[in-house]
Amino acid sequence: MCLKLARSFKAGRVESVLATLHCDGGLRVSQDQALAAEGYYRLHEKFRTDIVVHFGRARMAQHYTHAGRLFLDVGNRRMAFIAHLKSLTMGGGRLAVLRGCFSMLPRGWQQRIWDMRHHP
Repeated sequence: MCLKLARSFKAGRVESVLATLHCDGGLRVSQDQALAAEGYYRLHEKFRTDIVVHFGRARMAQHYTHAGRLFLDVGNRRMAFIAHLKSLTMGGGRLAVLRGCFSMLPRGWQQRIWDMRHHP
C-alpha cells in the first residue's frame, strides 16, 4: 500500500521503522509460513523497479536474500534457489552464491549443516 501511494504522490524517506512484517507464523498477518514467504516475495517482485530506483540494487538483493531464507524455512528449495539467484544478479555477492548452493542441498544435509552452525 505504501509503495502504491509513493508511486502516485510525492513522498520522502522516513528513517525510523513504521511497521514490521512478521513472517514467522506466529499470531501475525498469516499463520501459514509458506503463504507469508510467498506474499513477501511477490510484494517485492511487484515493486522491484521502484525499490531499485529509490533504494538501489543492493537493497533489492537483501529482499531476495530474506525471501530465500523464508522459503528455506518452509522447505521450498526451488523458490529459495530462485530468490538467491535473483539476489546474486542484483549484486548480492559471494554469500548469495553460497545460499543458493545451500538451498539445492538435500533436506537432510541442510538440517545437519544448520544443526552444526547453531549447536556446535
